[in-house]
Amino acid sequence: MTPVMFLFAISAQIHAQTFTGTNQPGAGSYLGFTVPSGVTNFSLTVSNTVQAFSYLYVKLGNGAAPTNYDYVSRLDYVNNSVNL
Repeated sequence: MTPVMFLFAISAQIHAQTFTGTNQPGAGSYLGFTVPSGVTNFSLTVSNTVQAFSYLYVKLGNGAAPTNYDYVSRLDYVNNSVNL
């Protein structure tokens, strides 16, 4: 099974927001947003199952990639989260 990548660029004001992307093997979804100034707790989570799981790459200012990221969560078969 090939994991899917969710590639985030931190750069739309968000509070509690859901993003939808693909979970096709070898595919990635680039999802950009702005974190308002003064935020002290911030989390991104990708829900996963044994049958379909995704990795989470986060990059400040630009699109993330498997070889270019600031934060990453690459666990197989479980939810992946980045908590800042």
